Amino acid sequence: GGFVAIPLLTGWLRLTQHQAHGTSLGAVCATGAAGAAGFAAAGQVDWMALPPMVVAGMVTSTLGAKATGRLKQSTLKRMLGVFMIGIAPVVIFRDQLLEYAHRPVHGEEPLHSNPNPSNQLGGAGGDGGGEHKAVVATAAVERPSSDPLRMAAIGACSGFLAGIFGVGGGAVTVPAISLCTDFTHKEALGLSLAAMVLPAVSGGFVHYRAGNLLPAVAVPLAVGTALGAYVSSTYVVQNVSNDTLKYAFAAFMATLGFRTLRSATPVRQAAANAAARISKDAVQKPKVK
Repeated sequence: GGFVAIPLLTGWLRLTQHQAHGTSLGAVCATGAAGAAGFAAAGQVDWMALPPMVVAGMVTSTLGAKATGRLKQSTLKRMLGVFMIGIAPVVIFRDQLLEYAHRPVHGEEPLHSNPNPSNQLGGAGGDGGGEHKAVVATAAVERPSSDPLRMAAIGACSGFLAGIFGVGGGAVTVPAISLCTDFTHKEALGLSLAAMVLPAVSGGFVHYRAGNLLPAVAVPLAVGTALGAYVSSTYVVQNVSNDTLKYAFAAFMATLGFRTLRSATPVRQAAANAAARISKDAVQKPKVK
């Protein structure tokens, strides 16, 4: 939602880039909660994988929010545009990257393969414990997200990007979860939404203290994004295939990224013109005796 909200906040409401990022992050909390509720109702949120992501994200989101204040408006906007463009191909080639990451090593059999079915069934030729071993091995392969360090690393990266860009971090979290785990795209979306709520609160508080989060704008924005997130996660996403979601998401990110990057130059020029006018007025202003 932040990738849509930020251009609208700077374009329609004339907020500065810093204010747009801070205000957008304030609305991310509502977006994540409402969207996660829809995915949770469909059983597509893994609550066991959530805590490491949330804790790490809360720490790094505050760091990202503090870093925002040290960046120029034009620089912040260009960074956002490049970030969105860079995410698009990752989403498109997710399946190829996933296949490469899970490839067999040195000619070994893939973990999913089972060269001795009798052991798995505990039948003739097996030791009777093959079924239990197969179940354990399958669980380990299908849910590598049980590794807290792996999920904490994803949450930390997502939290920092949320703090600095004012977005939910899903553009990084969803591909990362898809590459590092065997979650489906919908499950990755649900986990990403649930993991963004508390980091958005901690990062939003830093933005508020810096004057970059405007409650008068953030509250109605949060209501609208929460409603949209719940409706889309409950009725739209559940009826759309993973491939359709993947390509639509990538095309959307690339389009917004190019638009944001293209509009960064006028921002820099406008800032330079404003500085020039201020300097000119200061020179021409008559001295008061």
